Amino acid sequence: MDTDMKRKSKEVDMELTSFLPAEMSRREEKFHDAARVNDASAIRALLREKVNVNCRNSLDRTALHWASANGNLEAVEALVEGGADLESKDKYGMRALLWSAWFGHIPVLRALVNAGASTRVVNKQGLGVLHCAAENNHVNVIAFIFENLEPHDVNQVDKLQQNSHATVGSNSFVDKNKIHEKREWTIAQHIRGKERTLATSCAIGIRDENQYTQLC
Repeated sequence: MDTDMKRKSKEVDMELTSFLPAEMSRREEKFHDAARVNDASAIRALLREKVNVNCRNSLDRTALHWASANGNLEAVEALVEGGADLESKDKYGMRALLWSAWFGHIPVLRALVNAGASTRVVNKQGLGVLHCAAENNHVNVIAFIFENLEPHDVNQVDKLQQNSHATVGSNSFVDKNKIHEKREWTIAQHIRGKERTLATSCAIGIRDENQYTQLC
């Protein structure tokens, strides 16, 4: 495994904060490790040894969660071929599709959607695919969602009553001009034939008690 892959895997490991319980077998541990480092050959070999493709760790995460969060397309494809549950939820209600959006992995997101994963899912905090992408300033993922997936309601709120634009606005590290420019470009691509557009459906001018709009 090269240095970049090791670094990327370590960063995702830290955010997922996963711990393996004692009841996981050694083969299941290897299976999760293979998904984390994109070793599709090892995944297929372990599946031939009858390792449960949906085996879980202490946070109810499966190998598909690991592969999706790390952007490991080959591993995701091997797991899907092996019958992985696309809608499996971890302890926090995060599914593979939401993890791929959270970390900005469009090829994995596309593969999961093509395999039949639902795009209308939320985690226990009410965060959907748009929220997950916006939370981490993944502008290209947001554009991909509007361009390629079924229409999404940009006014859908999470349990804090924030929509995806409010999520962007609350992140001090977000390049809001870049988000705005990308949003406007996306609108231009979709405005023909749309009964409702992002430009008319999201009340971005409303200010909160601190006189902030959702984009500033």
